[in-house]
Amino acid sequence: MLKKIAAVLFASIALLLAWQSMSSEPKTENTPGSVHPSPAVRYKEQKPAQPTARPAPSTPAAATIEDRVHALADSRDPAEYLEVYQLIEECLELERNKEIEKVEVKKVRKEGKEEFEVETSKLSGDELEAKRKSCATMSGRTRLDRFEVLKYAADRHAPGAIALYMYRGPNGDLAALLERRDDPQVAAWRKEVTAKLQEGIDLGYPDALLQAFSGYAILGNEPTAADAYAIGLASNKVIGAINHDDGPYRQRSLDDWSAALSPQQRSEAQNKAERIFQN
Repeated sequence: MLKKIAAVLFASIALLLAWQSMSSEPKTENTPGSVHPSPAVRYKEQKPAQPTARPAPSTPAAATIEDRVHALADSRDPAEYLEVYQLIEECLELERNKEIEKVEVKKVRKEGKEEFEVETSKLSGDELEAKRKSCATMSGRTRLDRFEVLKYAADRHAPGAIALYMYRGPNGDLAALLERRDDPQVAAWRKEVTAKLQEGIDLGYPDALLQAFSGYAILGNEPTAADAYAIGLASNKVIGAINHDDGPYRQRSLDDWSAALSPQQRSEAQNKAERIFQN
């Protein structure tokens, strides 16, 4: 069961991390607390408050994993921290399984509609051998510190980092997050990550908005109808502006969330959504 949950969540992350090269997905129905792959997003224009596209690595592609880790000491780029974290995880996968699976998100047309599919393939040949040589340098310190690298990226809103940080669980222990929510250390971690996610939502970061309901669910939080309505409206404003469409949430979902609200609560939620959009 845990592996099935993890597979769904990591497929969602794969879609999220691939958003910059993809068109928007067809609209889907969403409800508070539901875990679902989030719509993929493509950045059309760059705005100051939005995360930037991942830059070219500051070290050569042939650099070892330890070279990349050491280079972070002179880097303040959250996207580079996220990239290095992902490289470390690849090395650990290679160590465990003697192979590495590549995950690609492709846009396909089925029955006249555009859909997204997650495809996996094995690393092989020269590419696999180069990865083995790079990973052979990995130290025990790098293994232990990898979640601090990810935390740095998430704290500074690297695109997709908050999703990885949430779905890995406390120090990479997803089982602890799902099965021991009330453990004091897990509870403290949940509080920290909930604040991190909320900050991303309030500042209008697309990845935080797209992962809001999935994040609430895995962290064990239930948004109020007013919060859900505000997030839905804000997501449509932000993602709609990026993709030049109406956004990911149908009017039916917005109506369901707003139905139980008083006129004042509805107005406050609308004002909150506008503030998020302006941010």
